[in-house]
Amino acid sequence: MSQFIKYSIIILISFAFTACFSKYKNSEVLQSELQIADSCINKKIKLEMDCYDLIAYKNSFAQLRLGIYELKIGNSTIAKDRFLLAKESGNIYANVFLSSMYENGIFYKKDEEMAIKLLKDVEKLDPIAAYKISFYYLANDEVEKAIKLLEFSANKGVKDAQKELVILYSNGQYIKEDSEKSNYFDSLYQDKKKDFSKKIYAK
Repeated sequence: MSQFIKYSIIILISFAFTACFSKYKNSEVLQSELQIADSCINKKIKLEMDCYDLIAYKNSFAQLRLGIYELKIGNSTIAKDRFLLAKESGNIYANVFLSSMYENGIFYKKDEEMAIKLLKDVEKLDPIAAYKISFYYLANDEVEKAIKLLEFSANKGVKDAQKELVILYSNGQYIKEDSEKSNYFDSLYQDKKKDFSKKIYAK
């Protein structure tokens, strides 16, 4: 009996662990969806949005990009719905926008705790979220964690993270000055062909 109970507990723990990480799609699925969404990119914005709208029911990047467009033109309610649909379908990149809406009181009541939680949920998965949450850790004296996330973000091609590391490794405010690392991240920053944000948002 004790053996059965022990086995059951292991199964339950394994299920709980898997559930925590299965709410987001894996990188292969996301990459496939991204390639399909990219086929909609068009110099004429209306045609591009219409294309996203046609595939949004099965493509979380289409939902995400429609949300970005709606937010840009001031339709925060529709934007919020788009971001939530993208998040609920497992797109890790939607959290950044929902976090920003909570942080700035757009549609939602301002809620810094929720804004931080949304970023923390994907900080190890989304380089853009990693960049944004790094400032929270810097402000709370968790410098090592902040730098680790910034470097993860920068090496994935987030331009703002690359620029921030150039500054941090140059001025010695939080970490020891390191000209070699500063020059390395500056070389990444100067390479305008690799921009992770543009890859995800298509803008």
